[in-house]
Amino acid sequence: MNWQYNQYYPLAQAGPNARALGEALLQAYPLTRSCLLVLGPKLVETVQFGYFQAGHEIIKEGEKGKDLYLLCEGGVDVLVGGKIVVNMKGPTLLGDKGIVETDSTRAATIKVAKAQVCLFLKIPMDLFIKDFKSQAADGLFAQETAIFAAMFLTIQDRLFTYMNHQKTMWEEVNSTLNLLNTKLIAKSLENQKPLNWDPNAWGHAKRQVFKLIGFKWPDNLEANPANLYQLLAKFLSTKTAPLKTRLSPAEFTAARQRLWQGWLEEIARGVLKHLPKKALPIDIGEIELFNPKLFRVKLLTLVRTFEKKFPPSEAAQKGLVSLKAEDHFGKGQKVNFLELFPYLEAFDRACKIPRPNWIKAMLAQKTAQIAAKSENEFNGSLVRMQEFLERVKGMTVNLGPAQVEKKLDTAQVNKAAKDLVRSYDAFFRNVEAPVGRRLGEIYFQPDETPRLEDLIKISGSKIIRQQIETAFGSITQALKLVVPNLPVTVMEKMLRIFRASPGDCLNPSELALNYWTPISSGASLVQGKRELFFLKSGTLLGGSAWKNLLDNEKAKALSIKVPPKGENEPPDTYYCFFCLPKSVLPWNHETLDPNQIAGQYTLILQWLTERMLGFLAELAEERDEHYEKWVKAEMITDLEKRVQDFENLPREIDGEAGKALGLYLTELGLTLAPGEPLVSAQVSKSVYNHLVREIKANNPALGVNEVGNQAYTKFRLHLTEMVELIKSYDSNRPKVADKTEVYQVLEDQIRRLFLRLKQPIQESYFSLGLAAKPMISIGSIAKDMETKPDMFRRFAQDFLSLLEQVQINLILETDDYHQKVSQIRSLRSQYDLESLQAQAVNDGVRKLQTLLGPGLS
Repeated sequence: MNWQYNQYYPLAQAGPNARALGEALLQAYPLTRSCLLVLGPKLVETVQFGYFQAGHEIIKEGEKGKDLYLLCEGGVDVLVGGKIVVNMKGPTLLGDKGIVETDSTRAATIKVAKAQVCLFLKIPMDLFIKDFKSQAADGLFAQETAIFAAMFLTIQDRLFTYMNHQKTMWEEVNSTLNLLNTKLIAKSLENQKPLNWDPNAWGHAKRQVFKLIGFKWPDNLEANPANLYQLLAKFLSTKTAPLKTRLSPAEFTAARQRLWQGWLEEIARGVLKHLPKKALPIDIGEIELFNPKLFRVKLLTLVRTFEKKFPPSEAAQKGLVSLKAEDHFGKGQKVNFLELFPYLEAFDRACKIPRPNWIKAMLAQKTAQIAAKSENEFNGSLVRMQEFLERVKGMTVNLGPAQVEKKLDTAQVNKAAKDLVRSYDAFFRNVEAPVGRRLGEIYFQPDETPRLEDLIKISGSKIIRQQIETAFGSITQALKLVVPNLPVTVMEKMLRIFRASPGDCLNPSELALNYWTPISSGASLVQGKRELFFLKSGTLLGGSAWKNLLDNEKAKALSIKVPPKGENEPPDTYYCFFCLPKSVLPWNHETLDPNQIAGQYTLILQWLTERMLGFLAELAEERDEHYEKWVKAEMITDLEKRVQDFENLPREIDGEAGKALGLYLTELGLTLAPGEPLVSAQVSKSVYNHLVREIKANNPALGVNEVGNQAYTKFRLHLTEMVELIKSYDSNRPKVADKTEVYQVLEDQIRRLFLRLKQPIQESYFSLGLAAKPMISIGSIAKDMETKPDMFRRFAQDFLSLLEQVQINLILETDDYHQKVSQIRSLRSQYDLESLQAQAVNDGVRKLQTLLGPGLS
């Protein structure tokens, strides 16, 4: 038969088997399955289907309707106020909130996404849900109770699932807003525009000036943009004067501008967080994130209101039953999830209710309304955040990902690295007493590991010398291997260049002596012969903490490995590494210049700190990815064992778990004899046989195989739900180990370091454990140690050792979770409820599409 696009047809028109397939699809979702249990075959008889093209609106915001839609295949956009809030792909259920609204007004538009053709099933719930003003018998409202309760649970689950999406966007908005305001304030300072700053803000600006240039603002000098500009300009000229003799006019201008812009933005950043909203150049306004705790409070307030309306039942008066709403919320990560079905049963037993089904239906609808309203507010906040992000894209200040963090041009860095090591052979021919090379190793020897100036000196051609110098500058700028606010010559003298061959290895013993960073791409961190992960160019590793690995059997196998030579690679394939010898770091010398503690020493230590914190952040992200996979795998493995035990072992389910299971079986349609023990294996068999009988009765035309397949699919879903239900009452269920809170550990260790140094800790020193962006202010610390060079030396050495050790521990923890995931992957359970549900729907969709055939026009 020919089906037209963008219109619905009764499912029965597709043939005698369509009804059974439609029912199988509805069985896959808790909401529609509950509706089926309540409404039975008459629900399936009303289902319609249709194919819809890109741009077609399935649901329109503001219209009234209670119909449900099952998106079988394709993708849709969810729009609020004309703005896309989220994209959703099939299979998924849509339109559920229209059921619970008092006036059934649609809160969002559902539109078929671009380049998509979607297959929908339409479920006309308007035909079945009774009005509460109806005079129907109380027992008839049991179906509304089941439908509204299932609706609440569906929305609640979706709300918590998409909560992270909102948080991610909120972080993007905050980051963009801070960057935008920083640049706008810096621009205002540069243009000497009047600023709406109070004395407190100017106080912070003065402190930033002192931090940057060491100038204490005089009391008799008015705080205004013009004076600030003139003051900074004067110091800028003094600061950059030595660069005139070393740089070309263009390079000098660029370096001067970078320093100037850096100063202005640093002042802007220091003042920004102390400005009231009215003084901000731009503000997004009030946007609230979804608060799961508040969601719980609203639900508790609602159910307690209902409880107070009715006197206690006789059983409650005798103390045989009690009603405590808090007991019906989940535990752990689901502490704010209301388990509504068990609560409604407890409410019915504990209160004397004249029309219990009518009241429970009304209560269930109210809970669903709370969930729906929360989701509408949630969607509204997403729209406002999206509008803000779109608005700032059109502003003249440079924003966006490319400006926030410029993407590394790997090809350019690799080319520069190749140019840099081009004169390596010439260098070895010219050294006075070359030591025999240690083949296969990456190592530092003062006479064998040249500085930039060493390579330049031995290069006979001016063109090659310029190429080498340009290559070095290109690498250090791209990989941020320069210390801000210090002349580039400082790092040129400190960094050593090593040319590695394919297959070379950098061992822990060498990493313990110096800091190393791969320049050419391709190097990886390995343990023995097992690769852990690739290292980004510019990643800084090493330090004295690596010495501790030599006594650790597992850790001492860590090393940095250059990939072996490929078949098609030329014979002169090399890899470039930079070495930062520990001997060049000032705090490793016997004496320190007190005048440099708050200057050059601080800048170098701050740079090292930020490099290490940056790598810690990358490691933590990698660790978290493996950890989350492991946690999920552990939960699935535990569920698999429980499912197998439930199905195969004759274990009696008693106590509260037994009562909950009994309620579940009753809702499923199984009648239990009074006092009949619930034995898991027998329950499994009874459920399966019940499903077989039910499918046969409703679909007499189905063959034995189809009946068996459908019954088994439903059985696995129910089996998993029963096991999860019983597990929720198991106080001995296994708990997953928590991952290490890296920054909290680091903060604790730094605090102990200050105790050893007998140095009071100031608030400005660091913000790690609970900070959104970890920060350590070496400048603030060094300022208080300026007159104590020995203390600063001990602090720098011990502090870096702490950072190095935390880095190593996180590497090992990341690898540990990676291995756990690898080991458990082969045991991944087939009983993952979401996967099983999606599989059941997809199987049904494929069969339905086959049945419908290609007849589209």
